[in-house]
Amino acid sequence: MFVAGMSNILEPPVNDLWTVRGEEHLLTGWKQEDTDFFQKVNAIEYYHQLQLQDFLQAILQNREPYITGEEGRKTVELFTAIYRSQRDGRPVKFPFLPETGRSDMDGRLAVHHPI
Repeated sequence: MFVAGMSNILEPPVNDLWTVRGEEHLLTGWKQEDTDFFQKVNAIEYYHQLQLQDFLQAILQNREPYITGEEGRKTVELFTAIYRSQRDGRPVKFPFLPETGRSDMDGRLAVHHPI
């Protein structure tokens, strides 16, 4: 749905596979509804607003947000592994340590300790 370096959504995220028996005929209409909706909003802003709303509600309701920082960090680690694997041309094993002394994107994951 999103590509690094692109500021907007490339295409609406639509379900192209429907497995609920008896509802297959509804898929075309749902695709059109999703497409129409995403042509009206900036998807990056829209999802960011939803995330902020959930975070604020979590504070007000004294609960964890739907997506915690720990879960979000897993996504960052996965994408970092993909970038690192592509850059180095080899598989990456988890868990992996941040790299230091590099100027590329992966090098920015190093933990900096205050002096």
